[in-house]
Amino acid sequence: MFDYVAGALGELGWGVDPSSGQGPAGSDPDAFIPFRDFAQLLEDAAKGLGDPCLGLRIGLATHPKETEALGFVLINSPTFGAAVDNLGRYLGFHQTGAEISARHEDGYWRIAYRVLHPALAGFHQDAECTIGMFIAGLESLGDLGLPNLQAHFRRSAGPHADAFREALPGAAIRFDQTVDAVLVPSEVAERPVTGADEGLLHILERHAELLLEQAPGDDEVHSRVERAVEQSLRGGPPRLADVARRLGMGERTLQRRLRERDLTFHDVVDRVRERLARQSVAGGDLTLTEVAFLLGYSESSAFVRAFRRWTGETPLAYRKRAQASG
Repeated sequence: MFDYVAGALGELGWGVDPSSGQGPAGSDPDAFIPFRDFAQLLEDAAKGLGDPCLGLRIGLATHPKETEALGFVLINSPTFGAAVDNLGRYLGFHQTGAEISARHEDGYWRIAYRVLHPALAGFHQDAECTIGMFIAGLESLGDLGLPNLQAHFRRSAGPHADAFREALPGAAIRFDQTVDAVLVPSEVAERPVTGADEGLLHILERHAELLLEQAPGDDEVHSRVERAVEQSLRGGPPRLADVARRLGMGERTLQRRLRERDLTFHDVVDRVRERLARQSVAGGDLTLTEVAFLLGYSESSAFVRAFRRWTGETPLAYRKRAQASG
């Protein structure tokens, strides 16, 4: 993917110094390019070329096959929903430093891309390139017209808003959003992927799992596991096997990566529950029974005991104190 983007930038007149070891010429095609370097390249190119919409334009011109092994998994997934699930599952061997999530809300299917590097919070081009790739992928995998498409961007509208509208004619574009995302009607998730080969998919998934096992470790592993645990909470108490599968790795690999960080799966689940519990209880929008259910507790009493252990007080007392101080 790096070589493809670098080549696209070269055609636009923005070359990558071969001596850096990161350009198409002289680079190792199998090398794992640090996420920060890739994101910085797009930021520098957008500024140098005077095109704030550069990342989005490159993404819109990108076919899933350009992401090589990952792309072939996507184009052979049975449905659009399965393709996005696989995208999130196997993203780790393609790149680290970001995560993909999808959920249904208000009749829309929302596919979001979130950068995990705190130092890159002010970068936009990589995320907008990915949003363009989401849209291009949805269109190419099923020849959809994508009615009622929405594109959400974290950046402010500014003087370049018209450039984004020209790049996405007919789409409803919203700026100043909390996350970069694409929203399409919910039924799109169930649409079949044109030409998908289920037999080939099984082979490709085994290869993807191997690549994921071999991918270099990264500082975002903990964040990815926490996110997967948070998503798994909706179905009850998180299970190691389910979270490992969601991350596209074996149970032993997940345990090993957590052990390298002096963590256990139980530690991560407990921390995620505590963080979400504090936020939800203080917010006051949900009943305490609803909070317990959303955190995967089958009984409210178990949630109350855990909350006392985390905070030293009951959820009700914590809520009253939070509301009084707010």
